[in-house]
Amino acid sequence: MSAASFFNGVFPSNNSVSSDGSYLPVPVYMVDDKNDYLIRAYTKCPQYVAGLGTWYKSDDFSSKEASTEAFRLRMKALVPSLDCNLTAWWNV
Repeated sequence: MSAASFFNGVFPSNNSVSSDGSYLPVPVYMVDDKNDYLIRAYTKCPQYVAGLGTWYKSDDFSSKEASTEAFRLRMKALVPSLDCNLTAWWNV
């Protein structure tokens, strides 16, 4: 719903609906990771990455990993190609 709300807010209503009444897709532009400074900028900050590494090694994170393991294993059974490590899910 938020993507549709964003789209309708950014683009005038007369341009947001196609002739058949369906919504038009939001245009997405990709930038090579080395040039991406607006989205996913957290990958460019060494201090943030170091803090995240410390968090991943903490007792709190280990506890969260253990408490969510059953759910993540159920997701893995549904989507075998899905990376179900909590570290992969944490920054989604």
